[in-house]
Amino acid sequence: MKDKNQFLNIFLSAGLVFSLGACEDIINPTLQPASPMLVVDAWLTNRPEPQVISITRSQPYFEKALPPGVPGAQVRVVDNQGTLFIFLEDVANAGKYVWTPPPGQGFGVIGGSYRLTLVVNGETFEASSYMGRV
Repeated sequence: MKDKNQFLNIFLSAGLVFSLGACEDIINPTLQPASPMLVVDAWLTNRPEPQVISITRSQPYFEKALPPGVPGAQVRVVDNQGTLFIFLEDVANAGKYVWTPPPGQGFGVIGGSYRLTLVVNGETFEASSYMGRV
């Protein structure tokens, strides 16, 4: 019985060593180059805090640097009541655009709809959304 347990332990140990030492093939795929595209991150909430919209350019998949911010854009949000929110460029952080609410107020209301308009290098981009409950 002792020989059987010893054989089983050796067999399991060898199996563990072989499974942990499995082969790894390192591959370096060649990807087609692509033109950078505009990337907009606009996650806005009704909290009474500064709202930030980030505008960057896409980059190659294996790029190890942060994506470059896009400076000089015009960023505006208008709600279904006609209220205009102008996001100003944060000069310390390229590609970040900020709207700061007046004290005690937040951005928008639950149930409202919003249209984001960006003007970047003469091109206009628009998106719309609805603020629902979470």
